[in-house]
Amino acid sequence: MRYRIWRAPTGISVELREQETSGGEGGFEFGVLGDHDADVPMLVSAVRARAEAEMSRCYLEPDPGGFGWTLAGEDVSGRLEWDPDGGPYRVVIDGRSLSWEEFGLTLGSFEGWRFRLVIEDRSADVRSDPAAWGGA
Repeated sequence: MRYRIWRAPTGISVELREQETSGGEGGFEFGVLGDHDADVPMLVSAVRARAEAEMSRCYLEPDPGGFGWTLAGEDVSGRLEWDPDGGPYRVVIDGRSLSWEEFGLTLGSFEGWRFRLVIEDRSADVRSDPAAWGGA
């Protein structure tokens, strides 16, 4: 894991990314955005706490039939990632990069169920007044 600390137009950003993954795809990524005068060690601690909480939870488990993955529960969280082969975006869950087809197969046991998709910013906004910058 490697930290990246930089000043964005809206504050100080701290990111934590997994560097080496199999095939160069996927991997874990976490971020927080703080005020321009934020305490950087506090932001580093905040991004580390997010990473520890998220990495301690597994959304996927091996498929009982031995073919791919299935959901470990009734919810899943991840991120969208560009597909270098030119296909549709890939989905990264538990640090694993899945095609849309592979992700669809993880949902097989939920056929007929309703679902809700929530899109969130890649970084948690911990600024004191995010509305002042047009945030939440």
